[in-house]
Formats: sequence, structure tokens, C-alpha cells
Amino acid sequence: MSNGKPAYSSGNDQPAKSVRDTGGAGDPLLDAIVQETLAGKDPLAEEELADLRAVAARYPGAELTLEPIGVEIIERLLQRRLPAVKPSTHLSRQMAETIAQTLFDHPETRSRLDDLWRQVCEPVEP
Repeated sequence: MSNGKPAYSSGNDQPAKSVRDTGGAGDPLLDAIVQETLAGKDPLAEEELADLRAVAARYPGAELTLEPIGVEIIERLLQRRLPAVKPSTHLSRQMAETIAQTLFDHPETRSRLDDLWRQVCEPVEP
């Protein structure tokens, strides 16, 4: 990711906004999480996909929305990738809301989230 290019380009070669720029806490860890997510190159692990399918099962036929689905997706991924952040705490919820909002605000990552949501909503073949 340190190839000299921004993790996300909106087409005008501007780097992705930091959480600080989007009204978040400006925490370096949170900035790093958002930047890594914007880069979006690593496939999800099977356990992560299973977690997201569980979210999809709670909202059958629903379109992807920021609240509650987008935030819940991010909460599930944070639980897997940052186990030190205890789930269901104010901090974990705030992080999930900030990250989800940032991802929803960028057309490229919003498109990826829509694709991911369609994928996890599809029936799993045995």
C-alpha cells in the first residue's frame, strides 16, 4: 500500500479523506482501518463471509443501508480483525459507524459494499 499512490482515488487524484476530515475522531488506528478498507484488495476469510451471511439472514431481501446493515457489517468485520476492541461497547459502535459512513461516502467503496452485500445475500450452495 505504500507505493506512493493514495489508497483510494476519486478520479481526481485526491487521497481519501482521513477520518479526521470526515468528522471522526482522527485516531491513527481508525484512519489506518479506513485506508486499508478503501484499498480493499484482500479477500474475506470464510469465517468473515459466514459472519456477513448471518447479517444477511437477519435482513432477508433488504437493500444495503448505512443503518443498520452497513454498520453491522463493519461491526462483524471489526470483531474478527480487531479482537482487542470489545464488541457491543460504545467505542466499537462508534468506530463501526464512522468507518461505515466513510465507506458509504466514497462511490468506489460503496460499490464494493453493494457487491459484497449481493454476494452474502445469495444462497450458499452445499
